[in-house]
Amino acid sequence: MPRCAPERPGLEIILRAVNLLRQILLNLGESGSVPDSVLPVFGENLKELCALEPSVAQVARDLGLSRMQMKRFLASESFPKPNQLKRICDHFGVDARILTERLTARQIDHIARFGHLPRISDRNAEMKAAIDYVGDLSPFFPESHELQDGLYLLLTRSLLQRDTLVQANLQVKSRHGGRVVRTVLPPQYAVDFLDDETGTIPRKRPELRGIVLRHSEGFCLQFYQSVPQRVSATMVLAPVLGADVATFEGLYMIARGERGNMPRVTRCLVRRVPATFPNLLAAARRPGTVPLRDTPDDIRTALERPLA
Repeated sequence: MPRCAPERPGLEIILRAVNLLRQILLNLGESGSVPDSVLPVFGENLKELCALEPSVAQVARDLGLSRMQMKRFLASESFPKPNQLKRICDHFGVDARILTERLTARQIDHIARFGHLPRISDRNAEMKAAIDYVGDLSPFFPESHELQDGLYLLLTRSLLQRDTLVQANLQVKSRHGGRVVRTVLPPQYAVDFLDDETGTIPRKRPELRGIVLRHSEGFCLQFYQSVPQRVSATMVLAPVLGADVATFEGLYMIARGERGNMPRVTRCLVRRVPATFPNLLAAARRPGTVPLRDTPDDIRTALERPLA
């Protein structure tokens, strides 16, 4: 049975695009032939897709292809015609990129489970293109045993009110094979998010969402906030050895222009909150800010250390 095809423009537009792509590829080859570096991509992709079906013969029948045509496609000896490519894409829930881009293991798994390639919204298309340019980020996502899903306590000095300790909860979780993080900073911390253009303080509590990546000595948390203003912040963490609970120390940096004596970098501590009712209740009731002088000596000493 044909798989669920991904959302894409009408048949006429697709056929024109495929014809143009085919002509470009033909022009790139020597003596009008398809480049040797391109043919294997389609052949290998088709093999991966056919492996999801009961048999290659059944796929050929479903697509209206002869066994000889299918054999030549799988052997990377020829390209499909535009109408054949359209049927192949509809059947497997893919698009014309199978001609030039190898399907990843994650994409194959998604097709096997859901019948189509992962879909992205139009508003995230630019980010997807940027990530594709960088390459496969999956090796950078920490394993669950390295950084467990759950609630963490963030402790840091306010960037503007240096005698104030900021306390916020970080929620780390796994999402579609990646690792993500979310935090809602206390209202008192909003002063650190002064609007560069208007000089006003946002009325809403700053909510930051982002991704968790692995680096050579720990983790990097990259945060983004697009509403009500564009804010990007980075937290670089390394584990604290010998701590009774999972604890990390590092730097918190906010991306913004210079503002006199207003720093953009400060030290921070992150501690895992044990998943018990008393600890979770205490985390929910914890004040957002406290005077730095009232914090335990070990925390204050760690946060007041000069930046290297």
